Amino acid sequence: MSALEKEVVLRENIIDFVNDYVLNLKNTENNLNLKNFIKWLQNDKNIGDKVTLNNENGKTVKFQKSENNKLELDNGYQTLLVDISYNIYENGIVFLVHGCFDKRIWNQVGI
Repeated sequence: MSALEKEVVLRENIIDFVNDYVLNLKNTENNLNLKNFIKWLQNDKNIGDKVTLNNENGKTVKFQKSENNKLELDNGYQTLLVDISYNIYENGIVFLVHGCFDKRIWNQVGI
């Protein structure tokens, strides 16, 4: 591969990676908007409730609330129970998923 071809492949991989982690509230099965999703996220009474969102690559990601501010993330082939923190902005939410690159926590679902 030439240097230019390698650069193109690297850029496409980065874009694909980022789009896997950008979730879109449009076209959700729940017809959620940002305000309602934030309420769902912040309400401790929603333990066990699920929300389905689509990422920018068109893949489905399911969120399920668990105790102790944990979310179960299910992308259809792997499940992850994670501690999260988040920042809310006018046009979206940025999640920090603690330990998302730690393979020991994948497929350890305890909900």
